[in-house]
Amino acid sequence: MAPLFLPESWSPVALAALVPAGAGIVLIALAGNGGGGGVRPLAIATGLGSGALYAVLVIYGKRLRLQLHPVTFAFWTYLIAAVALAPLLAVPARVLPSSWREVGALLLLGIVSPG
Repeated sequence: MAPLFLPESWSPVALAALVPAGAGIVLIALAGNGGGGGVRPLAIATGLGSGALYAVLVIYGKRLRLQLHPVTFAFWTYLIAAVALAPLLAVPARVLPSSWREVGALLLLGIVSPG
């Protein structure tokens, strides 16, 4: 999608990656959740919607990074993410990690995350 909105070219690698990505979506949709039931349309719509929103985030993030100071960009990115995720704190039974394995996974996510 980026070449449609940004001055980027179509990469052969990116185009080739669409094939396994599309196949993965089809396999997940057809396989269901393994419990004998099919995947609900809401689950498919949610997955496709999250992928589309992530694409918008990446495209506009690239555009904004060229216009804003990196610290300003990071500040607003994390502030918006915190505000968007704050309501989820009221939903789960627990918020903090309950094992060292979960702590390690969170640290790995924070260190390796491409954001």
